[in-house]
Amino acid sequence: MTRFTGTTALLRLAIRLDRVRLASWVLVISGITIATASSFASLYTDVAERRVFANSINSNPALVALIGHIYNTDTTGGLTAWRMCSTAGVLMALMSLLTVNRHTRAEEESGRLELLGSVVTGRFAAPTAAVVLVAGTSAVIGTLIAVGLVGVGLPAGGSLALGAAICGVGWVFASIAVVGAQLTQSARTSLGLTGASLGVPYALRAIGTRRRAASIGSPGCHRWSGRGRRGPSQAIAGAWWRSPGSQRSSSPASRSTW
Repeated sequence: MTRFTGTTALLRLAIRLDRVRLASWVLVISGITIATASSFASLYTDVAERRVFANSINSNPALVALIGHIYNTDTTGGLTAWRMCSTAGVLMALMSLLTVNRHTRAEEESGRLELLGSVVTGRFAAPTAAVVLVAGTSAVIGTLIAVGLVGVGLPAGGSLALGAAICGVGWVFASIAVVGAQLTQSARTSLGLTGASLGVPYALRAIGTRRRAASIGSPGCHRWSGRGRRGPSQAIAGAWWRSPGSQRSSSPASRSTW
């Protein structure tokens, strides 16, 4: 017996238990993203209308702090990436944190995981199954987003970049959740600790984005590497591996930095 013995069986059990929850997450996240792109395409039919809308957003410090700048004002894909990087990214993070926590610490507190451990089950089987479950669900969501955006008329490259960025958020927070489960003794503490990894970077990004807009002195669609001096909070929150900074660093539908 190895430390991963029983991973496949636990994965099948997790899929069976969470089939309704995960299907709901998939439909909600991918559906909202595709519906947003379709709405932007129908509401703003030419470049002039999109620029007017983008300038109105970028000139509002509260909205910029909450959602961020619109980096690409000329395309429907740019507006979609601006709106969904935060919304879909936060939803993906919540799905990952809740799912991994439920199949690790929560299962252990209920006694079910100890019961399963009394049979032929490796030490790493449960956390591995939870991470694989979230990784697969994230990949499905990212694929549906990419295919759906292409279906509504967006370029394939930007659609794939946005889908991959949102999928990557799920993978990152699944890793954070499984580490948090190992560092804590209760499901509630684990969820609070890992939830802070979402809330704190989001707050830092909001502060950094607002300070950056003030330092530039005029509204504009600048990238993370654009003009203006970056303060410490933005340098931290804009790192590649943090969400929602990770999607914005990739700039889907703009320069698509892979």
